Amino acid sequence: MLNFRGSNYNQHMNPMKATFTSLVVLFSLFTCTSSAQIEKGAWLINSSANLGTRLSVPDDNYSFFIAPSAGYFITDKWLLGTGIAYGHSTNKRPESEFTFNNFSVAPFVRYYFPREDRVMHWFATLGSNFTNNKSELQSTQIGNLENKSSAVEPFAGGGFNFFVNANVAVEGTLLYQGYFEDDFDTHALFYNIGLQFFLPPAPVDGYNMDNAIALSKSSWMLGLSAEGGWLDIGGFDNFFGSLTPSAGYFLTDRFVLGAAFQLAFADQNAIIYPQPFARYYIGKIGSPLQPFATAGFGTRFQFADKAGDPGFFNLNLTAGAGLNYFLTPNVALEGLLKYDGRQLEDDFSTELLNFVIGFQFFLSSN
Repeated sequence: MLNFRGSNYNQHMNPMKATFTSLVVLFSLFTCTSSAQIEKGAWLINSSANLGTRLSVPDDNYSFFIAPSAGYFITDKWLLGTGIAYGHSTNKRPESEFTFNNFSVAPFVRYYFPREDRVMHWFATLGSNFTNNKSELQSTQIGNLENKSSAVEPFAGGGFNFFVNANVAVEGTLLYQGYFEDDFDTHALFYNIGLQFFLPPAPVDGYNMDNAIALSKSSWMLGLSAEGGWLDIGGFDNFFGSLTPSAGYFLTDRFVLGAAFQLAFADQNAIIYPQPFARYYIGKIGSPLQPFATAGFGTRFQFADKAGDPGFFNLNLTAGAGLNYFLTPNVALEGLLKYDGRQLEDDFSTELLNFVIGFQFFLSSN
C-alpha cells in the first residue's frame, strides 16, 4: 500500500474539500449556461462523514470521522468560512483498549476575482488549521498511557472555480502550508482538485425542484478527486500525487453504469486502480428522495521500487444501499451503507463495513 505522511497530513489542508470520494466526469461534454453563484448572500457548502468497522479481525473496533465546512459571501468578492473535523477510533482486545481522538477547526477567508459572463473565476485564500490530538492506551500489562499534542497549520494560496452549472463547480487550489507542533515544524506545498457546491441566496431559474432531477437516461453522475504535494520542503522532500477521474452514465432512467480510475504515486511506489460499478435507483423520477442499490469491484495494481517492497495486486468487491436527497436538480446529499471485501495476492483478506455521507453531483442530458 502507499504509505506517505500526506495521507493524513493534508486532510485539513483545504477546508473546502470534502474527503468523501465521489464519482466523476468529462466536463468538456457540457456547457455552463447558468450564472455562477459568487454573489453576496450565497453559500459554499461541503461535508463528509464516515462510520466504519473492520469485520475480519477479532478485535472490537470502530472509527468515526465527520468534516463539515461552509463559507458565506459577505460581499460579491469576499467569502468567510470555516471547516471543522472530528475523528475517533477505538480498538478493544481482552488485554487492552486503544482510543484516538482528533479535533480541528480551520477558519479561512477568500477573495474572488469575478469575471462577468465567464464560467471560471479565480480566488486567493488565507487561513489556518488548529488541531488537537489525544490517544489513550489501557493495558493490563503496561498500565495506562496517554499522549496529547496540538499543532497550528497556517496556509495561503490561490485557486479557481470552473462552474459546470450555477451550483456545481470544479475547484482547484494550490496552497503553501506550515506545520508547527511543539518543537517540530515543517513546510509543504499541496494541490487539491474536487467538486464544490454553491447555494444561491435565493432560488434561481433551473434551481427549483419542479424541474426533473438528473436521473434520466443519458444523464451523468459526477465527482472528482485529485491531490498531491511536496512534503517537508528542504528536508526529506517527499512528493506524492493522486488523480481519480470517473464517470457514471444513465443507460436508462434509473440504471447507472460507470467506472473510476485511480492513478497515484508516493515513495517510489505507483498505483493503478480501475473501479467499475453499477447503481440502480428505485425512487419515483422527480422525487427529491431517491433510494438506490450499488455494487462494484476494483483491481488494484501496485508497482514498487525494486530496492523496496515488491509489487502486488488485490481485488476489492463492494456492495451496498443508500439514499440521495436532492437539494437541487443536480446536487444531492448522499448516505451510503456499504460492504467492502479485499483480497490480497498473499492470501490476506479483510472485510469492512462503512456508512458514508457526502455530496453527489449530477448533470442532466437536457
